[in-house]
This record gives sequence, C-alpha cells and structure tokens, in this order.
Amino acid sequence: MSEYDREDVLVSAFDAYRAETDPLIRPEGTAAAFSTVRHRRRVRTAGVAACAVLAVLVSGGAYATLAAAPLGDPNPGITLATAPPPSARPSPSAPPVSPSPAVTGGDLLGLADAALDLHALAVVPEACPGGWTRFRDGRAAVRYIDSVVSTDLDDDGTPELVALIYCRFGEIPLGQVVAFRRDGDQFVTIGVVAQIEPHTVGSEGTPDAVERIRRITAAGPGLVRVEVGNIETAYSDPSDGPVGIWQWRVYRWNGEGFTQVAGSPSFAFEEVGNRFSTTVSGLRFGPAVGGRRPATLTVTVDVLADLAPDRPVSVLVSLPAASGFKVERGGCVAGAQNWVLCRFAELSPGLRTLTFEFDFPADPVEQIMRALRFSHLHVRVGDQEFVRAKLGT
Repeated sequence: MSEYDREDVLVSAFDAYRAETDPLIRPEGTAAAFSTVRHRRRVRTAGVAACAVLAVLVSGGAYATLAAAPLGDPNPGITLATAPPPSARPSPSAPPVSPSPAVTGGDLLGLADAALDLHALAVVPEACPGGWTRFRDGRAAVRYIDSVVSTDLDDDGTPELVALIYCRFGEIPLGQVVAFRRDGDQFVTIGVVAQIEPHTVGSEGTPDAVERIRRITAAGPGLVRVEVGNIETAYSDPSDGPVGIWQWRVYRWNGEGFTQVAGSPSFAFEEVGNRFSTTVSGLRFGPAVGGRRPATLTVTVDVLADLAPDRPVSVLVSLPAASGFKVERGGCVAGAQNWVLCRFAELSPGLRTLTFEFDFPADPVEQIMRALRFSHLHVRVGDQEFVRAKLGT
C-alpha cells in the first residue's frame, strides 16, 4: 500500500472518535470563554426576568439598527477613543469580472480523489498535520474539501485550482484555503492563500484573528476572494443576533506567496489619524417603580470629517437570549427580541448622540449587572470594530 492510501478502517475510526469526543472537546483560551458564554446563555433561567432596550434617537438625524457580541473592555464606565481616517486600500489592477462560481460537488474539479501535499494548520498542527493526504470523495479522515474554484493565478493562460479545505475534529470546522496547479495527472501545491489564525486582540479589545472561513470565489485574473469571520462567528449564540463580523478579503499570487490586495486588513479599526471620536457611558440605573427598574446608556459620536459612504458607523447592542429579555427597536430597522443595531444615516461632520433606555425587573443593581456580564455594546466602522464596551460586571 502506497504512502498516499488511507484504509477505510482509519476513516471509520476517526468518525467514531469524533462521535465520542465532539461533546467533550472545548476550545481553549478566549474560545473557551465564548463556549461557556453560549452554554450559560442556554441554561440560564434566573437573573433578570425581563429587560427592554428602547433606542431613542437624539440630535443628528436617522439611525438604522444592528447586533452586538461578547468580549472586550471589562470597564462598564466611560470609554473614550479617537478614530482615524481610513487609509487607501490596495485594489487589483485587473479589470473586475464576474466571480467564478465555486464547485461544491462531483469530482471537485479533479481534487475529490487526488493525493494532495497539504500544509499543517497554523493553530492546531498536531491535530491537522501537513504532508501527503489521499482524498476519497473529497474526504480524508478529519479533512474534507468544501469547495473549489478555477482561476489563472499566474497569468500564464492556464487555470489553477483553489480549494477550501476543512479540518474538523471538534465542533467547529477549521478552514484553510490552498492553491494547486496540475502537473499531468497529479497536483502540485502552490501555497496557502488564507487560513484560521492564532487568537489576537486589538487595542480596543476587539478579537482580531481569522477564526472562520466560510466561502471562496474567483475574483478576476490572478485574484481569489475569501470570506473570513472573527471569533464571534465561531463561538457566539445565533439567537443573540448577527454578532459576528464577516469580511470579504481578496488575495493575489506574487510569485512567492499570496498577499492581500483588497478588503479590510483586520477586524479591529486601528488606522492612524483623527476622523471621529466615540464616548460610551456606563449604565445609569433609576429607582425601582412598580416592580421594574429603568436604566439608560448613551453613545456619543463626534464626527470630525466626512466619512466614507461605504464605511458607515454602526452601534450594536446584544442581550442574552433568555426568556423575557427584550429589545425594542424604536427608530432602528434591524433587530429581534434581544438585539438591536443602529447606523448613522448622516456621515457629515457633527455631534450625534444615541441613547438606549433599558427596562429591568426590580432586582438589585448588582444582580442585574451580573446578568449582563457577557453583554456588550459595539461601535463599528464598516466591517471593522472600533469600540466595544461591556454592559455588566
């Protein structure tokens, strides 16, 4: 038996291993915190019985609405930050073309039953090692090929193949985008286009690593588009709203490796400059009246210069999806019972204030704050996060 062949019994063993161990596997570090948050949100039946958030639009035009997620600044008090102007993002020199559709079935453009020389994953190389791997029907033990696109990466007139390959040994599939070229009836690995990354955090407490890869497309001659997500796309409760950040990033082969040429360079908004500033107040509680306790929270955005229309400023609030938790959307246009998103409709210079009004049961303030310890308010610029402020303690 050649080194490329894998016995069916090995595949069966991995399947049995996953079936037995998936419920026991927990992500490490920050990922574990999100897993715990999700579990606690699902089982919590006590604490705050009901709360409502009413978005009150004050001074400065219309807003729309959006969602929020956990993690970040542990200080529920004043958060002051100054945002910079967006720097010019690189754009491909080739004229835009309609993206080629990704192939998700059949022979996967020849890769379904190929022997491929893979790279080890950057985050868990021991679980997803590199080396020659024989695929059958697109699968090889814990790895499987999700989709493949064909595009001419080096402008030689011959299309290469780019594949989104997942390694799944736990709850979340770990993505790696790899490029190949044909050499007769074999495939030669060109390199890794993108993959999930070790956890990092930006200066404002924003998780800044690629934690999910969802889709790939061909974006024109020599270009590959990859849809990537931050940690909330992997470890947040879907019932808490669209709290994760997804971005499309474009990569090009430069003769030695793949470099990003378009799209946001990170999930954290950390450009240099002085475009606008944001202040987030802490929750201000009122006295309990009639079995309820009101509270308010104010977000002030001081726009110092015109903002790019494709990078609107948004404010997101997300509360635990427990029974009785409620968010009133008010003047905002997106949301559900427990989350809301507000977007500034005007991008010209000026001071804008958004006030959220909360309605809690008449529990002690300390108890309410504990119930909100995994809830946050987020300020985002386009598909990047500028500020996140913790609501509880």
